Amino acid sequence: MKRFWFILGLLIVAALTAQELYDFIITNRGVEYFSSRPQRLIYVAGVAVVGGLVTFGYGRLSVGWQRTARLSVLAAMAVALTGFCCYMAVAAVRILAEPSFSSFRWPVAGCWLLFLAFAAWLWFEFWHLLRRGATKFL
Repeated sequence: MKRFWFILGLLIVAALTAQELYDFIITNRGVEYFSSRPQRLIYVAGVAVVGGLVTFGYGRLSVGWQRTARLSVLAAMAVALTGFCCYMAVAAVRILAEPSFSSFRWPVAGCWLLFLAFAAWLWFEFWHLLRRGATKFL
């Protein structure tokens, strides 16, 4: 059964990648996007170089420091996402109090619950790494 979900996930990623390549190359939106402002390519290259350097630096750390880095990143992501969920809940209550937005109640609640579930998962992974010294995610 696990293999089925893995294959299904790969098929979904392949389909979305094919759609994005079609949108970028065939319909010419990607070329148009970068040709309208060529300095955007510098931003993309900068993100790639910084990401590569961070990854290289992380790989050179000792096992203890890698664990500390994982804990720090998971904690920061969990705190940021929890704060975002709180902000989103307050904003949703203000917006949905108006009668004109009554049709948006369920989609907004569903989106909020999705973010909240992801935050709970991050907190669980953080706790798991803190207690057991290992995690499946990182």
